[in-house]
Amino acid sequence: MKCRMCSKEFVLKSSEYSANKMDVNEEIVAGIMSIGAGVTQLNTVLCHINIPPMSVRLYQGKHDIICGWWHKTAQHCMAEAGKEEKNHALSIGSVNESGIPMIPVSGDACWSKRSYGTNYSATSGVGAIVGLFSKKVLYYGVKNKTCIICSRAHLKGVQPPKHRCFKNFQGPSTAMEALIITEGFKESIERHGLIYNQYVADGDSSTYASIRNSRPYESVTVGKVECKNHLLRNYCKGLLSIASNTTYPIRARKILKDNYLRIRWGVDSSVKYWVKQSIPFSEKMKNIKDDINNGPYHIFGDHSKCASYFCNDEIKKRTENMVPELKANGVFQKIEDLAHRLSFHAYSFVHNETNNLVESFNARVAKFVGGKRVNFSQRRSYAGRCAAAVISYNSGALQSTVHKYIFGTEANHEIVRLETIRQKLNVKIMEKRIKKRKVIKHTTNKDVHYGEECQKVDMDDKQYATAKREFLLRLEITPEEKDKIEQDTILQSASPLWLETRRKLLTASWFSTVCKRRPSSNCAPLVKQILYGKDLGNVPSIKHGKDNEYTALRELEQVLQTNILQCGLSIDKEISFLGASPDGKCEHGIVEIKCPSSAYGM
Repeated sequence: MKCRMCSKEFVLKSSEYSANKMDVNEEIVAGIMSIGAGVTQLNTVLCHINIPPMSVRLYQGKHDIICGWWHKTAQHCMAEAGKEEKNHALSIGSVNESGIPMIPVSGDACWSKRSYGTNYSATSGVGAIVGLFSKKVLYYGVKNKTCIICSRAHLKGVQPPKHRCFKNFQGPSTAMEALIITEGFKESIERHGLIYNQYVADGDSSTYASIRNSRPYESVTVGKVECKNHLLRNYCKGLLSIASNTTYPIRARKILKDNYLRIRWGVDSSVKYWVKQSIPFSEKMKNIKDDINNGPYHIFGDHSKCASYFCNDEIKKRTENMVPELKANGVFQKIEDLAHRLSFHAYSFVHNETNNLVESFNARVAKFVGGKRVNFSQRRSYAGRCAAAVISYNSGALQSTVHKYIFGTEANHEIVRLETIRQKLNVKIMEKRIKKRKVIKHTTNKDVHYGEECQKVDMDDKQYATAKREFLLRLEITPEEKDKIEQDTILQSASPLWLETRRKLLTASWFSTVCKRRPSSNCAPLVKQILYGKDLGNVPSIKHGKDNEYTALRELEQVLQTNILQCGLSIDKEISFLGASPDGKCEHGIVEIKCPSSAYGM
């Protein structure tokens, strides 16, 4: 600055420089970013209090510094969370055969703009993996489809200037989640020394299929537990779609619409009851499955199959049996089919898990990106704000944690005071919610590449012979163990045990292909297909077969006049590497169901 009287020039600093704290410009930029705003909102506030606005160049420079600090602190917070999860897994003995700790995690992703269920064209997305014990983020990844500097240079037809480009993804936005979460699983051992052996998610089958196809762990198949809330929500959506189908009589639709929530509450009550019982896991699964299938009968007045804990004599007396009427109208059969499909997820219901933890993280991200109403995806801002969400989620105090890790000092007094007040307020709110719960009782579309796979050197003949002998010896188990596997894998593809055990056997579906193969043909592609075959559950024809399998079994029972029992994975009593998983068995023999979509409606 220059004095108007003496013309002397001097430097006026906005704040004293210190290597162990932020300057005033960095503090105000960090503050405006932490409330989901940007330079426009900052300058509006400054002008209202008669302070000159900040230049865009200065804001961008401080913004990049803050983003760098947030990224480093987020990595530190995730490393601390990983240690917490690892120590807990070791303390309870949750390790694999190599001694690596194994933990359950929850995962999900969110995007930089709202889709409203129709427009999935966001330019950025973030996915996170949260540990179920620590309730903290263990991994997050950000994918960007655009870079404003590269885009402008492309429009002008010139080479972009030297810059740090944050564009790291090409493809549909909907494919971001599968890629990010799969990368997190692949890096779990390197980052934290952990195996994520169980994945709790909201039913995004493409993500789980991506994890399974990538085989992140050599000897562990990742199990899938569906989020209970999403299962029940989809169940209710299906019931409401039946209730809104005008091809059915209005009285039948009204009966269903008035009672669909009671059907959901019945499933929830059954899950809570059986989870608390001290009985084997498989028995809990069977009982929950029976209750789900019986739920519509119970709600609509047919109590012939109700257990004593499910309803009492008073309920039976005061309810009218509306099942015959709904069956006559064709509504009940649709409800029954929905219930049966839901019962396939009995394995997930026994675990009684939700992905609320990672949904809460998604909400934290939305707060830092202005409720998804502002486009922060053009350069580094979206990634930096996602890092801030990780720090805030894991520590509960964003600014204090950044000051402590980056500078080794406390944040200024007012920041500490504000964060302390907020933490105390959050505790009070949670206590109030818990008390309320105790008092109130309700009675009434992709082609994604996931990177290079590691190519390993083949074994020599001696090593191969030894490995083959050891592998076959491990398959030699007692008849009792084989029977137990058959019982524990009755859910077939919904059971992680079925998935892992089946990979080690030559099953009936592959037997013909193997036997008819020429000795001169290379067996590597076939072995790879058997071991690492892609999940085809989303193929329309396969999905049609799965959805209608129960209906076909029920029709076959009526034709044969017999009861068909479900089957798990049966292992041959003499040759332990042979197995089969038929769709059912009865007094006439084994049952295999095929429901070709091409023959549907004929």
